[in-house]
Amino acid sequence: MSSWIWAARLDDLTEDRVNMVTVGSRTLALYLIDSKVHATSGHCPHEGQCLDSGFVEQGTVECALHYAVFDIGTGALISGPTTGSLPVYPVRVDGDDVFVCVVP
Repeated sequence: MSSWIWAARLDDLTEDRVNMVTVGSRTLALYLIDSKVHATSGHCPHEGQCLDSGFVEQGTVECALHYAVFDIGTGALISGPTTGSLPVYPVRVDGDDVFVCVVP
């Protein structure tokens, strides 16, 4: 069963940056890229490094610890020391409210 949970105000998100939020019991990263919001896990799957200090560029996020690079839209690994992908979550924007769909 999945549920949409309020995550942030759209006005609080900074373009092309990692915006960390807590949704339920999860730490997620929200990204505002070309006026579209994306959501991924807030931690790199390699060693659990928080992505809050990650680098966002051209639709990718790079983990600051070991430089793994992931596609923000799909979570696919582009390069780096891990073989895992970055979990992604569906996002819905309603006015200025951002909701993320999570599975318990």
